[in-house]
Amino acid sequence: MQPMRPAMDVRAVALAVRYNGVSEVRSVPSDRLQVSHQAGAPEPGPVTEEFWRPGDSEVAKAMFHVALLALGAVCASYNAVAWARRRERHLGLNIMLYSGLVWYEGKQIVRHLRRAGSETRV
Repeated sequence: MQPMRPAMDVRAVALAVRYNGVSEVRSVPSDRLQVSHQAGAPEPGPVTEEFWRPGDSEVAKAMFHVALLALGAVCASYNAVAWARRRERHLGLNIMLYSGLVWYEGKQIVRHLRRAGSETRV
């Protein structure tokens, strides 16, 4: 029976290195790595940070909620028509769920547009 080898540290990372057309894979312990973000992903910049701050890009945020409201309205309408024909219990529950979504998204749209309007008056 062979002695068991210790398990490899799961925090080790395999890096593919390409130099002059030759590729090789190296295992690097995680304590020797200094990674600030995911490989290939752009670092967060001032544009994304500004977008998520309250008061910035409020009209764009409202438009996202408009799209969700429209989707919820279509789903609620479809379920209402289906419920009128088949009277299945789950369709009635779906109508209530999607109607609640439409109500909530309407409130979010108003909130974003009020915030956008208050900024333009200042």
